[in-house]
Amino acid sequence: MTHPLHTKSRSVVTHVPQTRLTSLVNRPGGMWRDQAIAEAERRVEELRATSMDVIDDEIGQLEAMGADFSCRPHEQLTDIKRVADRVITLAGTFGLSSLSEAAKRLCDLTNAFADREFIDRGSIEVHIRAIRLFGPKSPAVRAEAALTILLELRKVLEHFGVAIPDDAPDSQFDPESDFEVPAKLA
Repeated sequence: MTHPLHTKSRSVVTHVPQTRLTSLVNRPGGMWRDQAIAEAERRVEELRATSMDVIDDEIGQLEAMGADFSCRPHEQLTDIKRVADRVITLAGTFGLSSLSEAAKRLCDLTNAFADREFIDRGSIEVHIRAIRLFGPKSPAVRAEAALTILLELRKVLEHFGVAIPDDAPDSQFDPESDFEVPAKLA
């Protein structure tokens, strides 16, 4: 004899909550994917000139912080990481990969110094100077020169025992990539 629950078929009701995204996607009159991407790229490009000024100001802040470790060095490491993180975000948004990579390495260095409760001011200054070289208002840096600079920053990090990911731009250099910093804005 079979159990009554095994003989009846049950239907399952699935409830999908209505979110803002699903309502926008399902609304008539939207854009094709390629149109939406082109519109997003256009909007980002509208922000380029202003963002380059912001990046340059952030680099100036890094230079000022790197020049003076007299009062509160460990708090200053945190401030340097915060500003470098903003540079990474903006540089990544606008395809300034060498600038972004140099700022990432500065963050790695300051993290290592904070963990070890040790600061080597010269190493921080070298990273900040590299960031300035890759800055949007500095003359363009050739891809080969950018690679050399990033390799030297890698050596500084390795000296302090900081590991660099294998997928970092200088570990598999492709001169045809977007590795070169775009020309200075007019």
